[in-house]
Amino acid sequence: MKTKKVTMGMTARDIANTEYLQLRYCTRNKASAISAALNFLADMDRMLSETGGKLIMEHQDGSREVITILNEFY
Repeated sequence: MKTKKVTMGMTARDIANTEYLQLRYCTRNKASAISAALNFLADMDRMLSETGGKLIMEHQDGSREVITILNEFY
């Protein structure tokens, strides 16, 4: 797949999250971690908006909660 180099301004929190994801998912670099996170979020958003469904987390104790993807950018 062809790639394009981009420059991003990131907060300390963004950098910490990128480093966490890189370590947690053993991505080859930070760009791969960001790409995977973007793909995941886009896929979840498409699935939820197309079906009108909900994202539900089931905990080990059997309890469930609806996960809301916050839209802090709008």
